[in-house]
Amino acid sequence: MGTNFDIGSFTYINSKFGVEIQDNVQIGSHCSIYSHSTIDQKKGPVLLKTNCKIGTHSTIMPNVTIGENSVIGAYSFVNCDIPANEMWLGIPAKFESKI
Repeated sequence: MGTNFDIGSFTYINSKFGVEIQDNVQIGSHCSIYSHSTIDQKKGPVLLKTNCKIGTHSTIMPNVTIGENSVIGAYSFVNCDIPANEMWLGIPAKFESKI
């Protein structure tokens, strides 16, 4: 865990295979972050890099890195790596714009 991060109410973090939250990360309420998915047995670390923001009610799946300064829109489902300085949203999350 880094410094100055915020995790919203009712957020679930499954860290069995590792979740790293770096500095200044914001995670909205009601999010789910999984390093192990019992539905499809996927597993692996999740990395939330410096200054990234995860919108409310979003889901981050195993083996995903959210890049520095990136934004995940509310209610998004993230199952792939997100590059730095980009906004992604939707189900599944898709590229929206550069930041």
